[in-house]
Amino acid sequence: MSGGKVQDVPGLGDVAVWVGGRIQQLHAVSGNLQLIITVQSPDGTDQLDRARQVAVRVLERLKAAPKKK
Repeated sequence: MSGGKVQDVPGLGDVAVWVGGRIQQLHAVSGNLQLIITVQSPDGTDQLDRARQVAVRVLERLKAAPKKK
């Protein structure tokens, strides 16, 4: 992680945390899946909302995907 402030992100997967800083990361765990979204904001603005939108869409698609046998 980038060494920034860590905060819980409720309502995303089984557990999720956001790490702020120059390079920002959203870590989400859902079942046996771990998703890490990394965002680099040139002006340093917090990108949690955008990263969360991406994570929600990815997790929805993964849940809907056919299971391998």
